[in-house]
Amino acid sequence: MEPIDLVPDLDELASDQLDVADLAHMPSLHNFHQMAVCAPDLLGVHFWTRDSQMFVRDGQRFLEYRSYPRLSLRIDEKETEATSCRWLAHQAVRSATVDGWTVTSATRLTFEESGLLYEIRCHNDAGEPRELDLRIEVTGTIIDAGATTIVWENEIQDVLATAAVTPPDRIEQTGPTVTMRWQPEVRPGAEVVVRLVQAEGPEPDEVIERARHRASSFEHAWTATEEGWRTRWRDTFTPGNDHFSGHLPVLETDDEAVRRLYYAAILTVLVLHRTNLTLSDRAFVTSGERDKGDVFFWDTSMFSRLFALLEPRAMREQLALFLQVDAHGGAVFNLNSNEFRGGQYLPGYTHGYWYSANDMALFTLAHDYLAVTGDHAFLGETAGDVTVDQHMRNLATAWRSLVTRSDGLADYGHVDNLLECVPSYVHEVASLNAANVWMMRSIADGMDRAGDRVAAGEWRDEADSLASRILDRYVEDEGVWVVVDTDGVRRPVRHCYDFICTARFMPDRLDDRTRSEMLDFVRDELLADRWMRALSPTDRTAAVSDRPDHGPYGAFGAWPAMAAEAMLLIDAPGPALELLHRSVAATREGPFGQAYEFYGPDRDTAHAPIRIAQRGSCLREGSGGGAFAETVLAGLFGFRPDLTGADPFHDLGPVGFEGTLHHLRFDGHLHRVVRSEDGLTVEAE
Repeated sequence: MEPIDLVPDLDELASDQLDVADLAHMPSLHNFHQMAVCAPDLLGVHFWTRDSQMFVRDGQRFLEYRSYPRLSLRIDEKETEATSCRWLAHQAVRSATVDGWTVTSATRLTFEESGLLYEIRCHNDAGEPRELDLRIEVTGTIIDAGATTIVWENEIQDVLATAAVTPPDRIEQTGPTVTMRWQPEVRPGAEVVVRLVQAEGPEPDEVIERARHRASSFEHAWTATEEGWRTRWRDTFTPGNDHFSGHLPVLETDDEAVRRLYYAAILTVLVLHRTNLTLSDRAFVTSGERDKGDVFFWDTSMFSRLFALLEPRAMREQLALFLQVDAHGGAVFNLNSNEFRGGQYLPGYTHGYWYSANDMALFTLAHDYLAVTGDHAFLGETAGDVTVDQHMRNLATAWRSLVTRSDGLADYGHVDNLLECVPSYVHEVASLNAANVWMMRSIADGMDRAGDRVAAGEWRDEADSLASRILDRYVEDEGVWVVVDTDGVRRPVRHCYDFICTARFMPDRLDDRTRSEMLDFVRDELLADRWMRALSPTDRTAAVSDRPDHGPYGAFGAWPAMAAEAMLLIDAPGPALELLHRSVAATREGPFGQAYEFYGPDRDTAHAPIRIAQRGSCLREGSGGGAFAETVLAGLFGFRPDLTGADPFHDLGPVGFEGTLHHLRFDGHLHRVVRSEDGLTVEAE
């Protein structure tokens, strides 16, 4: 069997059949150019203007989206919400039962184009023939009432044209609304199929013509959407494919939970792949709902090794852009407009407002590109007026300018600079200071590779000194770390991010007792049967930290994966694997969301159900979910290349997991990496 044949079919990674009443987000549609989101009815699709953010504010159950007026479907004059739905990579399926009719709609975005395809099936569940009365209403004007019916509107910015592929029996204009009706006689157990298309764009004539063309070639467009997705998925794992400049390794394992997590993580990144951005035709956006081309450095760094393996050419090009920005000047880089925005220097904030993780995130991206590809020549190239090497040194030492107290730790400012919603997580935090230790050690690794041993020793000495000061913030017997606010008072914070970062970035400085206590904290206060809590319910600010990505009622999409990797690095493989197995429940809705929330009457308990979160404007998909594949690569298989250029495979000993990675590319060669109960074996392919 060829390795590519071990990759699960896309349909294997589809969501469960979901009860709409349990969801905060309906299924999404992606086509590598844009995103649309299904409404909770049978046909509605939130399809937004080209450059605006999709969401406006929180609604009762679903985000209220800026969109064109939706199609409205009625059966026997009744409009109904969908009762169940299912996400697949190439389509979303919604269904309901109305007056003895089972109605199922499948909706697709045309592949790498702007437009929608609909297929509606109405099944007669009764034991006798009946006349179906199917009506579809849309705001607009009848342009052509022939076999192909087109209506159009110009409600926001663009034109939306709707064409009936299946000719209606009747069509009528009533004020601003066009109603199309199908009224066939249907035998018992038989079904009626109705198909529609929509095209969108700024020019009415062009849009109407495109809708007509798609209606006349519906079968081709319908098939091309699915086949396009399947080809793109296969390309992801194929060395020398025609789309990406690299590829990802194939995972073979009998551990079904880990297998699903790995491939679902990669599919999440692929869902957010864009081929139509101004500054890059091979980009991975952070979420589909935000402005076209928005990339957060922090989220992207959570799948940085995947990025370097799959698309090294684009990663190199984008890094040259990213490194030129002032990391302390904003939150999000836009690959469509070449803007870095979101930051503002506000009165009363210690160090302005920016994503405090930017220094670490940008450094991680550059580090992993260099370490994975071996393209050390990139260090000598300029990004702006400064070499990449100097940019990395600047990022690794930016913390020095943030030291405001004699204890020598960087102060990262107010709550909005850090976790945005946890009032206790401010100023001198252990997490990002631990990242500074790792960055300085990494610079020293690069100096060792270049033969500058003296300078490398000086950088390591400073890193070790900083690590010692961080250790002073540990709370013995509790497994947590304190922050020091501007008043100098030490306050414990019971959040997962300190655990993740101290264990990932300075595991060698954590003694056995500290490791055990930290692990106990996570297991006793954060873990649930499914997923984990970002913040302990016992934290002093838990009652006012209810946002699901960082509070006590959920966790950001990457935190369980990164926590599992951290557990592996402090010699806790059993708990790490257990956490991964608990986390697979998140994949029941398809790709990983920005965050997952515990909901329902049991949300305070260990057995609380989870769903993709909507509260706090958390979004349908988030690229941070790629961290689960990172944990498989770096944790379970020990693939952790660094700037020394040495052997990138680190055997952590028996981890309770067995599997094989095929086609892992490093140092210009393909490798097969086998994890068995005896340890790690690496061989050339």
